[in-house]
Amino acid sequence: MLEANLTLAQREMAEGWYGYGHWRAPCWFIGMEPADDDIDACVRMWNALRREELLDITAYREPDDKDWFSREATKPQKTWEKLIWSILAYHKLAATPTSVLEYQKHKLGRQGGETALIELSSIPARAITEVRPRMLYRQRRIDTLRLRLSDTVRFVVFYSDSEEYVNAWSAIAGTALRSGRPVLIGATAFAVMPHPQRERAKEPWLALGQRLRELAPP
Repeated sequence: MLEANLTLAQREMAEGWYGYGHWRAPCWFIGMEPADDDIDACVRMWNALRREELLDITAYREPDDKDWFSREATKPQKTWEKLIWSILAYHKLAATPTSVLEYQKHKLGRQGGETALIELSSIPARAITEVRPRMLYRQRRIDTLRLRLSDTVRFVVFYSDSEEYVNAWSAIAGTALRSGRPVLIGATAFAVMPHPQRERAKEPWLALGQRLRELAPP
């Protein structure tokens, strides 16, 4: 998918949609892009939900989408699972299979909740190897994320530790960041982690949550 092939509606979504939750949420997780391959589904969702920058993650579902939030959901989504491990550790809560699933069902990415799930690019891809116009609006989106940061944000976890993305994360934080080394800037802790599909072990995510609590307690 090349930039020149995007429709006006796709471009508007790529510029204006940032993810799920709300900007004053105390816990931010920022990734590379949504894990999907249907940009038009993202456009339909964004239009249906009044084109807000951040949406409630439960507010829209395509007919064939897996419902991760219903009573019938039996397991966590694999990327979210790792993020939830860290936030449960941040709150000194046990990250059991039940507690992780309950957090996903009831707290993750809600407009009135404590987490914001944000993407650097809102153009979806199944894998980093897929061709996407990932640089489209990047500087504008970095500037917006810096603008939206406030003292209400206790921590920001960036996931992907490749050099290209660490440079973007550092620009958002306003200081040089290094993978695995959380830092406190003002009232907010910032951390870079490998993508959850690369760092699948539980202990590093629990250690991250504990370290974030030390730097910026709830």
